[in-house]
This record gives sequence, structure tokens and C-alpha cells, in this order.
Amino acid sequence: MGFSHDVIRSSLYKLEPSFSTTFDTWNPAFMTLVKNKPSKKLTKRYTEFTLVPSGPGRLNKIVQGDERIRGGRRQNAIRGRAYCATLIYAWDLPGQDLRDLADEDDVVGLIKEYPTTALSEFCQMLARQFCTGDVTDADTFPTLNGDASFDPRGVEASDGMLAFAPPLAQTGTVFGVARNSIPNWHSQYGHITSFAADGNKVLQTVYNDSSDQMMESEGPVDLILADPFTYENYADSVLPHIRLVNKDVSAGSPTPAKDLRRGLPFAAGAATMYRERNIDLTAFQTPEAQNGVCYLIHSKAMEMMHQGGNSKMETDGNFALRGGDRLQDQEAWRYEFVLSRGIYTKNLRVHGAVTGGAVE
Repeated sequence: MGFSHDVIRSSLYKLEPSFSTTFDTWNPAFMTLVKNKPSKKLTKRYTEFTLVPSGPGRLNKIVQGDERIRGGRRQNAIRGRAYCATLIYAWDLPGQDLRDLADEDDVVGLIKEYPTTALSEFCQMLARQFCTGDVTDADTFPTLNGDASFDPRGVEASDGMLAFAPPLAQTGTVFGVARNSIPNWHSQYGHITSFAADGNKVLQTVYNDSSDQMMESEGPVDLILADPFTYENYADSVLPHIRLVNKDVSAGSPTPAKDLRRGLPFAAGAATMYRERNIDLTAFQTPEAQNGVCYLIHSKAMEMMHQGGNSKMETDGNFALRGGDRLQDQEAWRYEFVLSRGIYTKNLRVHGAVTGGAVE
């Protein structure tokens, strides 16, 4: 029977709004970040933000009533920069596959075979890059791994956001600002010698150190990503007392949401720990990190942004579908998923990393 390519192209563009949603729900980190703070549109080459590491003013005490009030901002502010990484996943739709279509069910199958698989691989590569930072074709996208680096525009490389060293010993540059070049521009850190000996204690300590930085204004750390071994060790230590949770399921609902993820409550449910298979311990350079990695993230202190505007040219940069044109001298049509997105934080000190949790 066969189907016209116009039928396939029309179907794909009707599905376009769901593509960005696929990314937003692909990974617990993306899902939590988008839920708390939707991606904002960047209208220039990069975003620049002011870091004020300590109080911006002065406290004045009045004793006699004739004291001079000192004010004005302390000159200790510095500017950081974050760029969007532009990534294009290109895939081809062979004309022969269109000829082999027999009915509408075959059309659905073709869509699952090509665009759905392409989008899934794209999202998976981004999730691994964010957690581990070792995806060569996506190494312009931000990563949490302090052993790795990323450079969205080839002009200003940044180290991964969370370092595997004590706060005041951390070095390197994050978002254009050297760690510890200003007070509090560092993340929290702790190392577990063995989970049975001090695992829960170290996790709780780093959690508290990170949460205390913004507790009064934004609440505690709410997202924890653990490698599979650290997650299982934590689960073994607490499962007799708690159950698996899914915040997307309403109380008493007999049917769990379709995007159910394995999560364990932490700190009396203030945060959720997820088993993150994209944290591959063999990819880390720091010896301590090779024995387990756990990221503690304050999602409200993370910012997401995307860049673009013209839907027919550079697109809006938010997993937009582009293409549908026949390739020259080939019986195939080229499509592209276009992403121009960045993730950054203005407060490193409210996030943390824990290593060694994979050791029982």
C-alpha cells in the first residue's frame, strides 16, 4: 500500500509538543527542576548573574542617637556567566520504509521505530552527561561531575558543578568564577569509609551542611541522586522502616503514575533519593568517587534556560522538530531534534556530593 511522506511529516509535527515533555520527565533531576522552576528563554548569547557571597550591607548599632549610619553595598560581588549548549540529533527516514507501510498501525510502528527511538537516545545521552560528564558528543552540556568539564561555546570551559574535595580545598572554575575566589563559592562534600560504619552519618552531615545555607528562605535540599550501589546500601539500611515513595501518586491512589520511579525518602521525607543508573563509577577520576557518588541538589537553587526564537530556522531550542526535507541523491528524508539549553546555579554552597557510599 505505502504512505506518502507528507502523512508522516504531518503526524510528527502534531507530536512536537510532547517532545520537550519527554525530556522533562526522563530523569529525576530534570523532572524536579522543571517542576520547581520552568526553563526560561535566553534572549542573548549568555546569561550573567551577580554572586554576592556575604551580606550586601552593614548593620548599624544606635546607642546615643547621633551615630552615623553606614550603608551601601560591600564591594565583594562578582559576576558569573552561563551559556546554552546547542545540540542537534539528526536522523533519516528511509523512503523504502514508507513503501512497506500497509495500514495505520504500521504508521504508528514507524513513528515508534524512528523518532521515538531517536528522542529516547538523545534524552539518555543528556541524562548521562549531566550525571557523569563523559558523553563525547554531548560534552558541551552541563554536568554535576566535578572530575569533568564542559564548554558550551568553546570560549569558557567550566568544571562540573560538584567537586569531590573538602569545601575550602576545592579548586577549578565554575561558570567563570574560580572556586573559593570569593567566600562560599564551593559545594559541600563528605566521604564514606564504608556504609555500614558511617554511611548514614556522612549523608546526613552533608545534607545538613547543604540545607543550612538556604533553609530559612528556600527550605532544605530536596533531591538526591545516588549511584546504584550507594542507593542499594542506603535502602538496606532503612527499608525495614520505610516504603518506596512516588510523590506523583495522590494519597490512597490504587494505581501508581506511569512515570513511577524508585525513590526513598530522606531526612523524614524532606528529600527523595533516586537510584541513578547514569552515574557510572568507572567514569570518575577521583579515587574516592570510584567507590560511590551521591549528589545532593537544592532544586530551587538550580536554573534552566533555553535559547532560540524562529520556529522555521534555529527553532525555540526546546527539543524542537526541524526538517522533513528529502536528502539530495538519496531516497530518505532528514529530521532533526534541536536543543539549546543550559543549567546553572548561583549558589554552589547549597549543593553537595558524597563519595564512598558503594562500599558496604
